Amino acid sequence: MNQEKYNIMNQLNQMIKVAQACHLIWLEMNKDTTSKVVSSINEDFITPIYKEIQTTQDQSIGYDTIELSGIAYFFKDMLENDSETVVFENTMAYSLRGLDAVTVDKDGIYTIYEIKGTTRALKKPMRYLTKTKRRGRQLSLQWCWYSLTDWFDKPETANIFLTLYEDFLNGKIKRKLVVVESKKESDGSYTGVRSNYFDLTDENFDVDYSLDLPLGMLNEIKDQ
Repeated sequence: MNQEKYNIMNQLNQMIKVAQACHLIWLEMNKDTTSKVVSSINEDFITPIYKEIQTTQDQSIGYDTIELSGIAYFFKDMLENDSETVVFENTMAYSLRGLDAVTVDKDGIYTIYEIKGTTRALKKPMRYLTKTKRRGRQLSLQWCWYSLTDWFDKPETANIFLTLYEDFLNGKIKRKLVVVESKKESDGSYTGVRSNYFDLTDENFDVDYSLDLPLGMLNEIKDQ
């Protein structure tokens, strides 16, 4: 292994060690409130918007923004979906930046979701995906990797990095966009009415090869 590849793998190994330590800190901090095993601990990340969706999304109570109505309707879909389970939800828990949600299906395949809401006619999928200055376009490989590695050193989110990094680097994680059509209620709030799913797993768009660490890792794994 040449020096460049060694440096890439060494940096990844260091990130993994930090993430493992951060997750142990999280488990210690929450030992009095959870008895879950490590493999299912991500269930504790799911926020009230998911847990209470059956009572809030009843067509009589709306949400303040189109975005929140889209998020709520997506989780309503997931509650009624027997094939996928939500293991991570970021939109209300930590920030509005990065991965919106992650699910796992019965075959153990993880999916990264980007969730959008709209009250207008549907557009092509790429029109909904913002191109950021540092990470590239939302749901691109580099954007997903940057978003995932943003969380490796935070106790609350380290385990989602540990759960996903290997499958991600080996190209085993799906990437999907969900555009929820919402309507404006008489009280000015918004409620979701229909979900549109776009599978972008095989799309490699807006790749910036000047980025070193994330794409270096991807190329290293794929070359093996």
